[in-house]
Order: sequence, then structure tokens, then C-alpha cells
Amino acid sequence: MTDINTQLVTILNRVKRPGNFYATGKADLAMPRIEVDGVGSIALPLLPQQISQLVQVAEQAPYGKGEETLVDTTVRKTWQIAPEKVHISGKYWQTMLDGIVTQAVDGLGVTGEVHADLYKMLVYDAGSFFVNHRDTEKADGMFATLIVALPAVYTGGELRIEHAGHSVALNLQADDPSEISFAAFYADCIHEVLPITSGCRIVLIYNLCRSGKGELPQPPDYQRGEQAQAAACLSQWVTMEHTGEDIPLKLVYLLEHAYTPEGLAFDALKNGDAAIASVMIPAAAQADCDLYLALVSVEESGYAEYSGSYGRKKRYWEEDDEEDDDDFEIGEVTEEEQYISHWQTPQGTASTMGALPFENEELCLPERLHSLAADALHFHEATGNEGASFERTYRRAALVMWPRAYRADALSEGGVGVTLPYLTDLVAQWQTAGGEHEREEAQHFAEGVIANWQDDSGHWHSNGQGTPTLSRLLNNLIPLADANLIATAITRIPMTGKSYQREDNPTLLAALAVLPDQQARQLLTELIQQRAATRLAAGGQLLRLALPRYAQETTEPFLPAAQALLDNLANPAPPTHFYQALVPLTVESVVDLLIAIGKVDVALGKQAVVHLLAQRQRFPMDDSLIPAVVLAAQASDYPPEVLALLQQQCLAYLDSCISSPLAAPADATREATIECSKVWHKDGKTDCEALKRFMLDPNETSWNFVASADRRDPLEKIADQAKLDVSMTTLKSGRPYTLRFVKTQASYERKVAQRQRDEGNRECLLGLRLGG
Repeated sequence: MTDINTQLVTILNRVKRPGNFYATGKADLAMPRIEVDGVGSIALPLLPQQISQLVQVAEQAPYGKGEETLVDTTVRKTWQIAPEKVHISGKYWQTMLDGIVTQAVDGLGVTGEVHADLYKMLVYDAGSFFVNHRDTEKADGMFATLIVALPAVYTGGELRIEHAGHSVALNLQADDPSEISFAAFYADCIHEVLPITSGCRIVLIYNLCRSGKGELPQPPDYQRGEQAQAAACLSQWVTMEHTGEDIPLKLVYLLEHAYTPEGLAFDALKNGDAAIASVMIPAAAQADCDLYLALVSVEESGYAEYSGSYGRKKRYWEEDDEEDDDDFEIGEVTEEEQYISHWQTPQGTASTMGALPFENEELCLPERLHSLAADALHFHEATGNEGASFERTYRRAALVMWPRAYRADALSEGGVGVTLPYLTDLVAQWQTAGGEHEREEAQHFAEGVIANWQDDSGHWHSNGQGTPTLSRLLNNLIPLADANLIATAITRIPMTGKSYQREDNPTLLAALAVLPDQQARQLLTELIQQRAATRLAAGGQLLRLALPRYAQETTEPFLPAAQALLDNLANPAPPTHFYQALVPLTVESVVDLLIAIGKVDVALGKQAVVHLLAQRQRFPMDDSLIPAVVLAAQASDYPPEVLALLQQQCLAYLDSCISSPLAAPADATREATIECSKVWHKDGKTDCEALKRFMLDPNETSWNFVASADRRDPLEKIADQAKLDVSMTTLKSGRPYTLRFVKTQASYERKVAQRQRDEGNRECLLGLRLGG
């Protein structure tokens, strides 16, 4: 930890923490009437003969393992009765229960309205127990478990509770039958029930839940001293030069208790955590720092080692390949990822910010990360060449803060997945409040976002879905109507090779509309020129969409942009990596380029047609150019002379195709465009030559190739790859099997279908009436 981390921890260690991780006590028992379906009224203390009756109507209690609910009497051996089968009445029962709840929440240091919901009745007969476990939060607002032990005679059954290095052992057996014992503890506490050695223990289990949104516990007056000291510490931190090395960009104060993502909120913090938050919220505001509640996650993976006994004999119920997590132990951690997520504001709202990485130097009380058991631990058996492995996740709640003056630097470490949602929140706050201060805050943060922008396409958290990131940025800048910010964003982001897609164009034009027209024209031209090599389709569409507004008087300012598009259409930039292919242009993109270039200059548009025709493999007539003519003719902005030229060339191509003779095969001879000399497989060349002779034989229509699979399969693949006019069927009678070849007229049928398409396309093109 740095000096700032240490100072803050020292200050916050002096904060009084109300309550404890558990509460226990006794209450006078006003004898209630307790009835259980199938048993009737039960006596208190419990009579021995009623133990077997309760067990008969109960079911074996399960336990949770990850997302599973399992029954395993080596982990939990006790009986449960559902709450709907338990009926409790009596004049003073509810009053007594309310008193117990009040004592429990006071002991836990919780304020606000709390109610207790009956979860189940548990019956621990002789030999029953429950090993170390942690309760799940089973109801909305649940934060703790309450155990009410009914009068009974038994030995053993001690309740042990552990939390953050502290532990307690409780005996809930009341000495006086007119008393009732209880214990309450936070849901994230590890606890166990030791075995019952004799008699029977019967308890009622309640979920303690907040009613609505409670308020943070109020610290005593002397905590104002800690608040002032914390504010002074943060203020000193704010004035330092935040390099991210000696002086951390953000501070992450790990909290004591565990929280689920669903239960994470400032007003749901537990005792000591609530007290710390009540100090830090005003201290951060006073020091001009942002403060969030969030979840800190550390995900580890690596090698696992087998720790079971190789000589252990399998039990009769175990599968041969059955392994348990207990058979493995963690070896070496080889990969680790740590990040902060699930952001909550002190005002009670959730932020849409994504995952933000953090450094160990930014942590306060880093030992708390591993003070509880891992939230998830999975072992994977060895497979193939891969040895056994494990995956482990630690998750802790934390208060996360950074100086507002450096918020863009702090958040930029998480990329646009963090900075853009934050900017959206700031703009929304300004739009709601309407104040100049809020607007300046949003503008200042936007400047930092633009300055720290990284191309999102390769960012570790980027999912490639949703609105493009450049559009998301510009959608936040447009309401601010800051022309300088918009110009800076366009100059520094898309123009320098970052974060620009065809889908950004409508938003890009909306942002440029904030600028003077002359400046917008200049930026448009520069952007298209800079990105024509890598974003040819996007540039073509952008120019086409921009012309109606910015070229009403003359298209001359856009000649450089049109020329850049033409040059890159004629000579496309090669892929940057050997495994990449040239990105194909869709029919829509071809239309955009033709119209954009042709509207700027007809001569350039006609050159574009020439270049399209010269790249027949990249722009095939049937799949690209003919559909482009039809689509462009439906638009209102096409250049007639340019489109007419392409129409003429397409018609000439179709006339040539249609004039070619077309006749069905006169005999059984079929094309055999295969090179047997290149077949390397054993016996492959001989088999290939036999197939070729069959295809060229004018009389034979079928051929049975009898051979093993290692010869049949390669020959079948050769025929498939060459698209020979044969059908192939494996006849599985006799040994070896037979691969039967039957000649077809597939090539001729394809030519007939193509001729029909050619005639249809010719008729369609002739029906177009293009001006010019």
C-alpha cells in the first residue's frame, strides 16, 4: 500500500462499528400453540415420542453447492419441515417474536424497519449435524438468519459462527423450560452445527429482511473527527500528481462483509461497512472525489494437482470416472484477471459502467480479498495433453474513489466500456439539472475521454455488440453543442484510424451539423481521405449522405475525397496479416461508391465503373454489379450517365452468356477436372485415375468402387472438391463396403438454371429507364 492508502486505513480503523457479526440472547417464553401437519400439536419441551412423528413428516434437508441444491448426509444430516406445514399461534407469540427480532437487529447494529419470515423448522435428532457453510440470501432484502431454539432436552448441537478471523461458539439450549434462546448472524458468516449426541434439537429458522429501503446506521458524534480526517487525507491526495505509480489514480477500500450483486447497495451495507460508508460519503464530497460502491473480483486459473489416494478402492455406488473436488488441490496460478464492476452510487442508483481493472497498489486492506473462502472454485480433470486445472473467483465489496479532476484518467483504464457510460450519466445529470456547472463537468470529462481514447476493437472487455462506440461518444457530445469538442473528437478518433464504422455515419453527420458548414466540409473530406484505404465502404456512404447538404452549390470541395475513394477502389490496400482476406464490398456499398463518386464528378464515376469491371473476381456480375444497377436505379440520387454505362456493360455480358450454345450431354461422358498426379495418399493416384476413366467413359453410367474406408473416403473427397457430375452412396453390404458412383447431369442443370437467371436479369435491365 502507498502512504495514502495507509493513512486512510488508519483513520477508518478508528470508526466505531455498531453491532457485531452475530447476536444472541434469551427471552421469556409465553407458551405458544405449535401445530405441525401430520403430527398435530407438539409439546414443549419436546416429548421423546414426538421426535419420530416429526421425522416421519419431515424430509432430509439439502444444502447448496454453487448453483446446485444437493442432499448429502455426509455434509448435512438433519430434517426439515416446510413453513406452510408449521402453524404457530398464541396471544403473546408475535409480541415475543418482535422482541427477539429487536434484540437481534440491535446486536447486529442494523437500523431501519426489519421483519422476520419463517423459512423452515429443523429437527436435529441424535447424530444430526451441518458442516461449515454460508447461507444464501433467499429472499428480497434478506441480510441475516435468525435461529429460535424451542425448549428441548439434548446434548451436543453447539452452533459455531466465524467471520473475518473472529469466531464464537453458542449453546442455544435453555436451562429453564420457560425460556427460549435465539441467535442471529449475517448471511455471509460461515457457521456449523456440531453433532447431536443425544435427545433432539428443534429450531425455527427465520430470514431477517429489511422492509423497503433502510437508512445507513448513524455513527456517534465523535465520528465527525474521523470524517474530517478522511476528508483531509483525500484532499491531500487530490493535490498530488497522479501518475498511477507512486500515487494511485484511484483508491479501493475493501469492505468487511460479503454481498451478492443483487444485494449490493449503500442502504443495505452491514454494521461496520455501513459506518465506514457514512463517514466516507461526506468526506469524498468535501474532498471533491467521486465515490462508488462496487464489487471487486479476482479471477484466477492455473494448474491443479491430484491429491486423492491412487490406491483407494472405489465404493460400489461410484462411477469409474467419478472424481470429486476434494481429490484435487490448487497447484500454480498461471493467469489472473482483476476488475471492479456492479457500480452503485450513494444516491441509490446503479451505473451502467463496465468492468474497470485495478492495480494492487490501489487497494486498501488487500488482505480482505482472501479473508473469506473463494466465491467459486472449480477443478477440471486432465484431458488429452492438458493436465488438471482449476478456476477460482474471489469477490468482495469495496468503496471506490478517485479525484474528480482525474476521473477521465482513472476511468480510461477500463476503456470505452467504462468511460462512455460515465459520460452518458454526466450528460443526463446536466440535462436534468440544467446548470452550467454540470455542463462544464460533462465537457471536461469528455475532453479526457477523447484524449485517452483507445481503439475499442481489441479491448479486453469489448463485446462487439450494440451501438458503435464512436456513435455513443458523439451522441453525448451533440446535446452539449460544443463545436470544438466535436471537431476534436473527429480529428483524434476516426481520422487517426480508430473506432470508425459504416454504422457511425448518421451520427457523425448529426454531430457535424453543429459545426459551421465550411468546417464540416473540410473535416468530411479529410476523414474520407484518411480512411479510404481501410474504410472504403464507410467513406462511400458518408460522402453520399453528406452531398445533399454540403454540395448544393458545388461539389468541388469533395473532389479530393472522391479521388481517394476511386484510387482505393482501383487499388485496394492489401490485408495487414497473411491470414486475412480482402474485405468484400456489399451491393449496397458498391451503390454508395458509384453514386458518391459519380455525383461529385461524372468522369470519376465512369472510371469507377471501369475499375469495377476490371475486378471481376471481387465484383462478379451476377452477385454484385447487376444487382447494384437494379438497386441504384431505385434511388433518387443516382448519376444517370454513370449508371447507364454500367447498365450497358452488364447487358453486353448477359448477351454474350445467352448466345453461348446450351445442350444436354449426348452420352455418358462427363468432365473430369481432377489432377491425379497431385494425390499423395497411398493407392490414391491409382484410385483417382480409375475414377477419371469412369467419368470419361461414354458408355458407363455407374461404377462400384469396393475398398476399405481409408481408400473410399479420400476418393469421395476428390469427387466432392472437383464438383464432378456424380452422386455417391456407400453400400454397406459385404466387406469391404462399396462406394457407388452414378453419373448425373448436375453441370448441365446448373447451366440451365444460370441461363434462366441471365434471361431474367437481361429483361430486368432492359426495363430500366435511366436518364442521360
